[in-house]
Amino acid sequence: KLMQSKHRLGKRDEIDRDVNQWIALSDSNLASEDKIASIYMQLGENSRAIQFYEAAIRRDSANVPALNNLAWLYALENDSRSVAIARKAYALAPNASDVIDTLGWILVTGGQNKEGVELLRKADSMSQDNDEITLHLVEALLKSASGKREAKQLLKEVIKRNPQVENRKDVQRLSSQLGL
Repeated sequence: KLMQSKHRLGKRDEIDRDVNQWIALSDSNLASEDKIASIYMQLGENSRAIQFYEAAIRRDSANVPALNNLAWLYALENDSRSVAIARKAYALAPNASDVIDTLGWILVTGGQNKEGVELLRKADSMSQDNDEITLHLVEALLKSASGKREAKQLLKEVIKRNPQVENRKDVQRLSSQLGL
């Protein structure tokens, strides 16, 4: 929270100083890259987050959370490595709904809708109260000609279980597209 506060106040130099101090103090701590990357990811500083997730994976190539987040960030940056990294995370954690969601969403956004929808369905069935996963499935279903009815039903379910979600721009856009 302190880093987010400094970010809102435009204190980038202080953030970098704090991160460098943390690195110096925790150089042997394998989790330090993950934590620092997570901070930068939350701050929307994707290139810095990528650097630290890559470092975390160099230390531990089976670090599923780092692989999953790195795949997501690569996808946001239109980096073609996103699919391979997401597939590696999925191979290591085939029953983790967040990992399945990441791979599914990356595939959908990359034009591989059929496989992506299958994975998003699996993730959604495993984690039925996760609005983000369900919304990814709704988006994916909208890309297929036969998925509009199911997408509409799923979106209604998300709004019913979490009425605050209606204020989100992506949900408003989906509602409009689906005639809700």
